[in-house]
Amino acid sequence: MKRNYLILLIFLFLFATCSKTDKIVATIGKDRNITVPEFISFYNQRNKQNIQNASYDKLKENLDQMIEDEIKIKAAYEMGLDQDSTLKQSVEEFQRKTMLELLYQIQIVEQVVNESLIRDYYNKSSKEADIQDLVISVNRSATPEDKEKKKEKAEMILEELKAGKDFQHLANQYTQDPQIYITEKTISYVRINDPFQTEVFSLQPGQTSEIIQDYQGFHIVHIKKFNLKDIAPYKQKRDEIIYQLSNQLRPKIQQKASQYLTHLVQEAHITWNEKALNEVYSHVDNIEDNDQEIGIVHDSLMNVSADVKKLELLDLRGKSITVDNIINKLSQFNPQILFPCTDPERLKKNIVNLFQGDLLTQAALRLHLDTHKEVREEIKSFKERSLIRMLNQQDIFKAKEPDDEQIYNYYINNKDKKYSHLGNPSFDAVKSKVKRDFRRELSEKKKKEWLTEKINEYNVTVFDNVLREIVHEEKA
Repeated sequence: MKRNYLILLIFLFLFATCSKTDKIVATIGKDRNITVPEFISFYNQRNKQNIQNASYDKLKENLDQMIEDEIKIKAAYEMGLDQDSTLKQSVEEFQRKTMLELLYQIQIVEQVVNESLIRDYYNKSSKEADIQDLVISVNRSATPEDKEKKKEKAEMILEELKAGKDFQHLANQYTQDPQIYITEKTISYVRINDPFQTEVFSLQPGQTSEIIQDYQGFHIVHIKKFNLKDIAPYKQKRDEIIYQLSNQLRPKIQQKASQYLTHLVQEAHITWNEKALNEVYSHVDNIEDNDQEIGIVHDSLMNVSADVKKLELLDLRGKSITVDNIINKLSQFNPQILFPCTDPERLKKNIVNLFQGDLLTQAALRLHLDTHKEVREEIKSFKERSLIRMLNQQDIFKAKEPDDEQIYNYYINNKDKKYSHLGNPSFDAVKSKVKRDFRRELSEKKKKEWLTEKINEYNVTVFDNVLREIVHEEKA
């Protein structure tokens, strides 16, 4: 008996300590539970703000919208809208685009903006430095000889500091030199590729820098102290820092992208059918230099014989690429893009460039990015948004076209409420607007009727107590 009582206590304890992540705020039939985290994520995305401090009415409005979306998605599947060929093509293209974006992030951006760099930037940008900055100024018009003399003077001062002289005492010693001045200031770490900031924030309080050269001249910096700034936790700041670093390191990222593409081309082991290449070149060789664009090249190759179109031009990672494939690929690009083909080697290079997207897609698939959680979630969201849009375009929400008498009656009933601000216009003057308003209202009514019917059909249940708990917990 005691054992059973103990088990019951453990069960009750586990139940009571379940986090809100386990709670369900609404159900749609037997196969769809809307959990609290799902709802909070929906709310945050829809409102572009955190759910904290939201009122109950605001939460209920958003939950109703989420339920409506879920019902429409369920109905769209039941109607077979997911089998639409255009939708399938759109989803496929979206999947490819999403995979390539993730590939770019993983193989290029994250190779430059790595975790160590992000963490280092956060640590440095979370404090300010109080410094003394001794500057040996150099005019922009200074000769190389003059610059060298200034540098020698900076080196001499630095040697004195390293020999043990006090920074402030030494600074006072040079106050009469018009080319030397000392400033005291507070600086923040903002730019990763700024040599001045990089040097300053690599030091400890009490330390003195090496010589730092910039547009002002030569600097020797003494660190007085660091002050911590009141900033958000690392987890909250991480995405913002990645964005900032990606912008600041754009040239390095572009270089990395170019290197990655070069690697993919080399890895593809491309082999050319030189005879077929010469045949293609003979058809584009006569294009004037000013006219060498994708559209012109495409039109020129469209005129070749059927036999030439069937020629295998190259082998790309074991896949045979014919002239016909090249023509189809050319048609997918902006016809105004330059496509120089002044010699066979230049033509080769530009043909390979046409297939860079294919090489990137293959690389993404080799990394199984098509099954990556982030990609799957993005595709699911895109498909559901598309299904909702398709459902909204169906006739089920289109009301019967009102006749003139119905439109006029609507005008009379709503004249003061909706149209008085127009200056008491006649019915004929606003008939087209009244008709639009009435038609919209009829469609909205029909949608609400349909939704009510589906709520009953799908046995939708809202757990109002859980919704009120969210309000309480987020405000606590």
